[in-house]
Amino acid sequence: MSAAGLSGLPLLRALDPAARERLEDCLERTQLAPRSALFREGDESDGVIWIAGGRIRAWSSRDEPVELGRGALIGAISLVVAGKRRFSADAVAPTQVLKLRRAAFQELVQRAPRVACQLLAALLADQAELFEEALNELASRARP
Repeated sequence: MSAAGLSGLPLLRALDPAARERLEDCLERTQLAPRSALFREGDESDGVIWIAGGRIRAWSSRDEPVELGRGALIGAISLVVAGKRRFSADAVAPTQVLKLRRAAFQELVQRAPRVACQLLAALLADQAELFEEALNELASRARP
């Protein structure tokens, strides 16, 4: 996927073209066949993952499975905080994912701090939106 292609991923549209190009150099690309594991619950979470194409089924021992498609983001907080994956994820169809590992992000912070700041701002805005949606859903359930 090219830097221009990254602009097709909703969260990365917020980055300017030069930042997307710089980010492109830091991403790892992985193709997954249907039923292939992306990761397992309890695995070390060492970076953020974008679904560039295809579908991923995410599931845990505590929750019902959900399907995630193009543009979905997994593990944003793990760019800056070490931890374990809280769910498992498998490809449902042929799927391409892009991963930015924590080490690559830390290098980006050193070499291109403006790009790292743009990415963090976009990630935080995305996470704030998800948090607000979750709060609204909880509030709607609590209403009689």
